[in-house]
Amino acid sequence: MRILLNFFPDVVITITEEDKEYRAPETLILSELIDLALSHRADLRMAGLQISYMERSLAFERTQRIPDITMSAGYDRYGGVWKDFIGFGVSVDLPVFNRNQGAVKASRIQIEQSRFENDRYEKIVRNEAARALSDYTLAYDFYHRIAGTSLFDQLDEMLNIYTRNLLERNISMLEYIDFTETYKSNKEILLSARKKLSGGLQELQYTIGTDIK
Repeated sequence: MRILLNFFPDVVITITEEDKEYRAPETLILSELIDLALSHRADLRMAGLQISYMERSLAFERTQRIPDITMSAGYDRYGGVWKDFIGFGVSVDLPVFNRNQGAVKASRIQIEQSRFENDRYEKIVRNEAARALSDYTLAYDFYHRIAGTSLFDQLDEMLNIYTRNLLERNISMLEYIDFTETYKSNKEILLSARKKLSGGLQELQYTIGTDIK
């Protein structure tokens, strides 16, 4: 965790419980979430940059078909027929047999491949956003369905009653243990539902690449 957050070893990481209201699923619009994902997902942006890179590579390969012009100059004092000879030269490569067609064709294929990958990533992002919203909706509905009942409040009250009766020796230890097992099982259901709700929200935010306000 320290490495991922770029923290120094002496930094102490603590986990705190957030007491917050979760967004109701009906207030979340799938099309808006998909738009957020398309503009914030790093992997999709990388796919788009790959297309730009390949297009620039194609432009570069096309420039290689244009012949290079080389200019030269020379001076000779006594080595030639004339004294103090000064000469200039111009050479041009004639790409009659080599017009860099192979590299140009390869760049075009890479552009098409990059566009295909970008379209594939977009489809993946759209489906992941829809799935994450669906999972969050199920977790939200289940948690509020069971948390909205008075059962869990009654369990807490009954735990206090059972504890008091145990201390006053009105019930046996076996009866008390039997009730606490039931109490624990029901509490685990509630806490598990709350965990899935929190995890569903985090998964939805991770999928679209930004926090949900």
